[in-house]
Amino acid sequence: MHKMWKVYPLFWWRMLYKEGVNYKKRCLSIMESIKYKLKGHSSFYIREGWLQKGLKKFRLVGPDLFNKKEANEILGVGANMVSAIKYWLISTGLLEYSDDKKILRITSLGERIQQYDPYFEDYFTLWILHYNIVTNKEYCTSWYLFFNHIDAKYFSKQELFELVKDKFEKIFKPTKYSTRSLEDDCECIIKMYLYNRYEEVLPEDNLISPFAKLGLIKLKDRKKGVYEKGTPNFTLLSPLVILYALADYLTGKASIDLEEAVFRSNLIGKIFNIDSFTFYRYLEMLEKQEYVKIVRTAGLHTLYVNLNSKNDVLEEYYTHEAGGKYAYN
Repeated sequence: MHKMWKVYPLFWWRMLYKEGVNYKKRCLSIMESIKYKLKGHSSFYIREGWLQKGLKKFRLVGPDLFNKKEANEILGVGANMVSAIKYWLISTGLLEYSDDKKILRITSLGERIQQYDPYFEDYFTLWILHYNIVTNKEYCTSWYLFFNHIDAKYFSKQELFELVKDKFEKIFKPTKYSTRSLEDDCECIIKMYLYNRYEEVLPEDNLISPFAKLGLIKLKDRKKGVYEKGTPNFTLLSPLVILYALADYLTGKASIDLEEAVFRSNLIGKIFNIDSFTFYRYLEMLEKQEYVKIVRTAGLHTLYVNLNSKNDVLEEYYTHEAGGKYAYN
């Protein structure tokens, strides 16, 4: 070995350098695979009117809106809520950073919603925003875990925290993190999706989240503090929301196996909390309208989507499926 080092010094230095580079790449790869974000909302769930106001003011003021000293006055909220509104506009997919991560801009989704549903009145709009939040593993980590990996139907606040904590540690393997931030996330999830019919809230207080309308979390037992994962009203969840999720997943792919579509993490069944029977009902509707094609061969069911992208689904819904609701545009 000593002789080889003398004879081939350049060779060994190259080998050591190569190993160092490979090791660094492996470390970076591992780090990239476990990115997560806790408490990006600063303890504020989405309030009624926040998204429409934030999007409207962003268009009027420009990318520097959230950097301005008077941002809270422009948005009409407390100073500590400004960063939360920014976080939720990004989380819902209404805003995004440019490729160089320097400039914030309105997404194609944000443009369409501002054009067709500027007051966020359509359930379709809320479902699409919900989908974007709970599939955002790195930016809305606790939401991703709750809707993709937590199977419990009933839970208390403490049980929810323990369930999310367990999944978080197993999936993301953090070396160090704030359990308080994780607790705040769990609290925020409940407040964001739960409509508490036992408390009278004045509309002008804007304390109710628009996502409470989706019925995804219900209060099962008020005295015991038990909550329930709710099943959405079939008539309020448009088949084109399902189509949007399928088109998003199929980006770059030609087809998908139906069982995978229902039960895979990050897809239909878990995200919208619907069972396989309900999912197939939606598929039948989509197939009749020729939005999808299902090929059944040798016991295998393969699904093909007839629209090219999720943006095509948005355009199809807002211009055709909304029943003339947006004719004024």
